[in-house]
Order: sequence, then structure tokens, then C-alpha cells
Amino acid sequence: MVARGGPVVVMYRRSPLPADLAGAILGSVYSVSLGFPGPPWIGCCMNLMSVKEMHERLHTAGVSSEPGLTDQEIHGIEERYRFRFPPDLREFLAHALPRFNDLEDDALPRWADWRGNKPGLLQEQLDWPLEGMCFDIENNDFWIEEWGERPEALEDRFDVARRAVEAAPVLIPLCGHRYMPSLPDEAGNPVFSVYQTDIILYGDDLLDYLANEFPVSFPRPGPPVKRIVFWSALAQ
Repeated sequence: MVARGGPVVVMYRRSPLPADLAGAILGSVYSVSLGFPGPPWIGCCMNLMSVKEMHERLHTAGVSSEPGLTDQEIHGIEERYRFRFPPDLREFLAHALPRFNDLEDDALPRWADWRGNKPGLLQEQLDWPLEGMCFDIENNDFWIEEWGERPEALEDRFDVARRAVEAAPVLIPLCGHRYMPSLPDEAGNPVFSVYQTDIILYGDDLLDYLANEFPVSFPRPGPPVKRIVFWSALAQ
């Protein structure tokens, strides 16, 4: 692969999907409920360890935290950025909001900036997967066979990629370039490492991700890893 460079200059923002396409994705693919999910985490990581224990172990690994997101803050984020937190990630962030470090060093990975401490940073983190894909389309001839014939114009290729990403579950930033898909709207979604089109499975679920990322022991999940529309195929 050609050596990676800086981010793509063209910046995209998620635009509204047609109602019939959004309904097809949310309805037929996932059968997603429009109400907030209930509390039981049957067969997922939250059944193995409480969020209090998770944050306590992260603290021993040097992960500092601040008070968790309030219901109002969570609702505001979901409304502004047009996705919903899966219930296990929602509970994790509501209990305490982790910060990877307390140093003003941009070279060190940080957890997602949910409270907007640095203007524009969260949008950049949300845009990162598409921007990296566009970079590889322009510089590394990246193209997916399922997209059909590759357009001659670069901007048209970007548009095909944008539509594909917008039709897929939103990738929610966790820490650095680790992301959890927003769908299905249930606990136990996998975590991906996303660097341009170099996308790999980095955790079977939230607990498994934490065990892989930080030098501390976490119980491993039992259920099979979920397949996520679009992203799981790229991670193969």
C-alpha cells in the first residue's frame, strides 16, 4: 500500500437520507426500536462486569475521567450528530467520561471529545472514516467491486463512497481511531480500528476492546462477533 499521508482536503458532512432508504436500513436490516432500550444486557459485556468496575480498572491503567454524560447531554449529542449510542456505550459514558490523558499533547490519543472542549474536534473524529476512505480512493486506487464501475471523475468517486458510508451505521469514535458502530441499537457491538481503509476488528465488544487497548484485565465476551453492515466486510 502507498504510504499514508495527511487527511483528504474535501470535507463531507452527513446529509439526510431519503426516507425510504433510511426506513429500509433501520427497519428491514435491523428491526430497530425507536424508543430508548431497556436496561437488561443479556449475553453481552455488561452482564460480565458493571460500568463501575470497568472504570475502576481503567483508572488503574492511567485513564482519568470526569463526571459522566447526563441524559440531556446524551440526547443533545444524538440530536446534533444524528446517531444513537448503543445502550452499553451509553451507560459506560453516563457513569464516567474517560480521558486518555491530562496532557495538552495532540500526539497522544484521546477519547472522543463529547463535551466539546476543542471546537470542531468531535466532528473531525466523526468525519475521519469517510475522509480516510476518500484519501485511499484518490491516492491508493481503493474501490469496492459492489460499488459498480468506477467513475472517471474523482469527485464522483468520492460521492459514491459518501453515499455508501451514509447508508451504513455511523461509526462512533471511542479513543484515537477506534470506533463502535451505532447499529444495531443493542449492546454488544464490535469495535473497529479505522485508519483510512485499513480497517480491522479491534474488539468483539466494548469489554473486549478495553482488554485489547489497555494494560488491564477484562473478562472476554462469549457470544459470536456481530457482523455489521458494510464495515465488517471492509474489516475482512
